[in-house]
Amino acid sequence: MKTRTRLCLMLACLGAAAPALSQPRAGPGPAAPDFNRPIEAGSWGGIVRNGPSQSNARVAALREGERVSLLFNTGIMWNDFPWFLIRFRDGQLGFMWGGILCSRGAQVPGTYQTCR
Repeated sequence: MKTRTRLCLMLACLGAAAPALSQPRAGPGPAAPDFNRPIEAGSWGGIVRNGPSQSNARVAALREGERVSLLFNTGIMWNDFPWFLIRFRDGQLGFMWGGILCSRGAQVPGTYQTCR
């Protein structure tokens, strides 16, 4: 199965699964991805995966300082940071943990500090 197809299936499942996986959680579940309003961010370096977990397959490895676009906070937490759906390089999609993402400009909740 192609990576893009797997990502689409994962997104369909997230709508129902994310609130239960991230309990306790205040407020409504995560919103649908907004591909028209990405948030510019950067990577501290690390692995992009085909799902929001370290057990998911690797899609790519990013270098420190590489630019990414945050499309969706999955609400799935690991070590106090959420997993994000990101767009990187030439429009590829994948999931990256917020603890290795940095904000460009204003601090984005769920990312680790601002980029240097």
